Amino acid sequence: MRSAGAGEPGHAAVGECIHVAGAKDNPNVSTVACTDDNADYTVVRVVENSTATGTCNNLSDTALKQQSGSRSYVLCVNKKTS
Repeated sequence: MRSAGAGEPGHAAVGECIHVAGAKDNPNVSTVACTDDNADYTVVRVVENSTATGTCNNLSDTALKQQSGSRSYVLCVNKKTS
């Protein structure tokens, strides 16, 4: 499980891909095209108004807690395969 920094990615939605870089406890997460070589994960669910990563259990490979100001949400993501 990882937590991403504030505002990153700002508008990731189901079906979009993200790239994760940096330290495990404070990764840099950005939305990228799914055809991009840097695409690491595909978003399979967005849980608004939550930081409960357990909402992704049995649904995805991992969960990313996101916080931007007062907005919090969890991205349920699957590792992107080639």
